[in-house]
Amino acid sequence: MTPAERGYRRMLRLLPAEFRHDWEEDMVNAYLERAEEGRPTAGERLSIVALAIRTRLHRGHASARGELLSRAVHAFALTALLYQSVATCNS
Repeated sequence: MTPAERGYRRMLRLLPAEFRHDWEEDMVNAYLERAEEGRPTAGERLSIVALAIRTRLHRGHASARGELLSRAVHAFALTALLYQSVATCNS
């Protein structure tokens, strides 16, 4: 295993295990086909973090508490986005 592959697999550990089990090999192969450096770039890292957050928020919830927490996080994110949009328009 090359250092680039090792670094990318380390970043993919942020993803949920079931998602990683289904997609890890495809994602690593796609990365290695276009990798120029020995480790993931900042943009690729941010993309993996965003994917990890999205997959964790959108998977099925085993309890009512999990569903409520997910809705609260979504509401907070939308409120923050609305605030940023309004603040940008007023600038």
